[in-house]
Amino acid sequence: MQAIFLFDLYSDNPTTECVCGQYIELEKWHYKETYSTFSSLCTLQHIASVIAYATPSLPAFIWFDADKTEFIWWKSLITFAAFWNFGQEMIYQVYEGFQKVMFGSNLQIPGYIADDLTNTTPGYGFMTDSWNKKIVNRYAIYNMIMANPILWQQFVIRVDPNSIPLLNLG
Repeated sequence: MQAIFLFDLYSDNPTTECVCGQYIELEKWHYKETYSTFSSLCTLQHIASVIAYATPSLPAFIWFDADKTEFIWWKSLITFAAFWNFGQEMIYQVYEGFQKVMFGSNLQIPGYIADDLTNTTPGYGFMTDSWNKKIVNRYAIYNMIMANPILWQQFVIRVDPNSIPLLNLG
């Protein structure tokens, strides 16, 4: 709407004096909430926007094949094999990062770690999940740091008077 108003101002003769004079003539029609065609068109535009945003649209997720192994999501064809590869790549990158931080120490976890990503309870973490208590030694990393002199040097700041090591958590 404002673009049409500007077009009308500059359409005939775009000199400064002329534009100022034309603006004074058209100004009374330029503002919303004033009885004018411009105000009515702006109101209709707002109503049309509300209707457009409230109207359900086509789904962003559509199965691509009858076997349901591929789907289209936001203009991209995704396969379940790609999900598997993505998960494997994430696990590999986390493992590589852990190896760098822990200077090549080999920590093995039997089975898999479960994490309830829908749990929004304050304080929840995969270490406190009841499933993981069966398979994960909560102190495995701590014990590994305490047993390895290189890791000890990297992660322990000092030992307090009660012989408890203070870890560098920063």
